[in-house]
Amino acid sequence: MSSKKVKKYIKAQRKAQKQAQRDQQRAAARHAQGLPEQPPASPAVSEERAPSSPAPQRASSGSAGRGGRLAAVLAGLGLVAAAGGSAGLQFALEDTEQPLLQQSHMVPAPAVTERLSCPPVPGQPDSLSDDGLLQYQQRDDSAAISRDAAVFAASDGRLPAADWRLVDHDGPGEAEVFIEPDQTAEASETSLAERALITGEFEAGEDSALLEIQPVEGVSPAQDAAAAASFIYQADSGPVTGLAAGRCSTPQRSQWFLGPESGTGANSLLTLANPQSRDATVEVITFDAEGETGTLGSTTLLVPGNTVRSVNLAGLSEGESQLAVQVRSQGAPVAAHLQSALATGGTGQGLEQLDALPGPQQQHYALGVPAGDDEDPQLWFYAPGTEHVTVELQVFGPEGQLETGTPGVFSLEPGRVSVAGLHGLEPGTYDVVLSTDHPTLAAVRSTGDGQPVTVEVELEPETDPFTGLELEPETEEQETDPAADFSWSASAPPLAAGSGALLPTGYQPELRFLAPPAQEQVQVTYRLFDSEGRSTDDLVEEVDPGASAEIRGEDLEDYAGAAGLDDLYAVLILDVQGQAYGGTVTRDEEGRFTTGQLEPISPGGQHILLRIDS
Repeated sequence: MSSKKVKKYIKAQRKAQKQAQRDQQRAAARHAQGLPEQPPASPAVSEERAPSSPAPQRASSGSAGRGGRLAAVLAGLGLVAAAGGSAGLQFALEDTEQPLLQQSHMVPAPAVTERLSCPPVPGQPDSLSDDGLLQYQQRDDSAAISRDAAVFAASDGRLPAADWRLVDHDGPGEAEVFIEPDQTAEASETSLAERALITGEFEAGEDSALLEIQPVEGVSPAQDAAAAASFIYQADSGPVTGLAAGRCSTPQRSQWFLGPESGTGANSLLTLANPQSRDATVEVITFDAEGETGTLGSTTLLVPGNTVRSVNLAGLSEGESQLAVQVRSQGAPVAAHLQSALATGGTGQGLEQLDALPGPQQQHYALGVPAGDDEDPQLWFYAPGTEHVTVELQVFGPEGQLETGTPGVFSLEPGRVSVAGLHGLEPGTYDVVLSTDHPTLAAVRSTGDGQPVTVEVELEPETDPFTGLELEPETEEQETDPAADFSWSASAPPLAAGSGALLPTGYQPELRFLAPPAQEQVQVTYRLFDSEGRSTDDLVEEVDPGASAEIRGEDLEDYAGAAGLDDLYAVLILDVQGQAYGGTVTRDEEGRFTTGQLEPISPGGQHILLRIDS
């Protein structure tokens, strides 16, 4: 759209706004005088002035009354429980005047480089690091990290040029080419799944890693190239043990984290990567069970362009605190990653790379929560604002909604971090839905299902009775307790065509789908891809409303094998009939585990949403 046409469009929209406002004022005046309202406008005029999207529906006030009659107090948590438990609570929204919205248009932004930032290899710090120049102690020999990337071509077959590089406190390292410039593949005007897929792994170094993807010029969002990058860390000895996987993220101005470990044996490190050419001023603020921690629990750092800074959260907290962390950036957006690890006597007890939360919201879908260990899962919340928050808890499995030993409805104190146990579940993996009447942060912590695992153990070597030489040791399978680990499940976004995830190579990830109650059966159509870019045919999973669907790693491998795939590298959603959410659970042979989400695969191009509000 030319600048002349844009100005003409804006002028017409403003004219329509003024006319709509005059009509509203005349109608209000006639109502105040007791006069009958004017007849409705003609269909053509009404259609022109209609909002671009329907206004939200208000729940009935009766359901709000049920939420208000909460009684028994859960001691020590500051939570109030309802006698009736979970019964599909609907929260009444207060009457608010809606702005007059005009039709939205997407305007292409200037072509820019897309940057996906991956965290450094987890480790132990050697100081609190007031200036952000944190140094790590020697990492254990068992520690290993893998970084993977996948890029789908644009619909016309063009591939964006892409490079990997390491970034540390001093700046970026040398680029390692991932996709050469001016590469093209076969064009495909259909779905993302039909386009050429380029995959690759970046193995170099322990510092933060950056994938830079150059723009493809002159394409719309639906036709643009799309990219995703991920990491997986595993260590079975030393002080930082566990299995952690996640998506490499784009820089943001504001990010939230919930639940870093604190106190004795805790090791929580916040990494701030600025892949832009300009400096960023970053403010880190913490909140605990008493509210905002003030100056002692906050810090401000200058992160120069193309560098990384780190914050040891031990310097911002006292003892064992229940923390929420907000990261705010000015000057340039940053990519924040939060390592959370726990050790006892120098032996690691688990690790997770915490997901940045999307910000306070009212619906939270945490998929893939194991339960059954000696320690029950924990529901973590931070409720900003000054009003008490009412929470509805629902837990789902393949058979539908399950009863728990935790009240189905309870209340949170405002302005502070709250933690409640999720009790009464049999060993297994579940999906947790948390609904609140005010926007909150929420996540679920789990230490596993406690189920024994079968491992191959090397026996003591024997000596050859004739030669006296030591023989090759034999192995046998033994059943043992799972290795210590923990995971955090954050809220997953709704599934849509183009959602997906890179699957950790060398493991057997489980795929999960959840369909909320009160709808028809949901159909999710997806494909699996290998590292050569080949895919299965369309696979369809039917999910009953109010139930989970589990696709085991063995089944995914069978689907891939039947299609002639070499391995499991990625999953991509093609279509969703209904509303559903998706996630993954990945375990190693010794029972360490990590969870992930199916999220939109990032488009390379950027577009500005143009909308005029009165």
